[in-house]
Amino acid sequence: LADKEAKIEQLKAEIESCRNHDLGFKIFGTMDIWEDYNLEADEMSSDIVLFDESKLTAEDIKALLITWKTYDGVPLTKELEPVNLAGYKAHYGKGKLYLMEKGFTTDSLVSLLEKIDSDREFSPSSVIAFGYHFDSKNLRELAENLKSYANKKSIDIDFITRY
Repeated sequence: LADKEAKIEQLKAEIESCRNHDLGFKIFGTMDIWEDYNLEADEMSSDIVLFDESKLTAEDIKALLITWKTYDGVPLTKELEPVNLAGYKAHYGKGKLYLMEKGFTTDSLVSLLEKIDSDREFSPSSVIAFGYHFDSKNLRELAENLKSYANKKSIDIDFITRY
């Protein structure tokens, strides 16, 4: 009987300590498919614009990032860590680095390679780029450098371009 009473008192104390915790919650929602996303054409020609990325807002890019990170196994409730690459804002979580913004330069690439070698907490197994926001030159430069770079951590880094 004494053990049961002690256990009850212990559980009461645990419940009381949890009472002051902010357990909070987030509301997640879906959004409509972007205008012009569902292309319906009888024939393909060079005149057809498949998708006009210039119409994407900052909120659209954020929604795309959330979709990709969830697809890649990062929990929906986990926030990605911002990463500064010589003024370029990237997003990192669970071994994935997302390059979603415009403006990636050679300096950003140098900063990325230096960060991989110098930051113990930063070990991306994949770098994922939003292809519409990159010149083909930058995509090629990124892919080649990540593939051939012998980083100090000896990690293989996959480069993925998504559209």
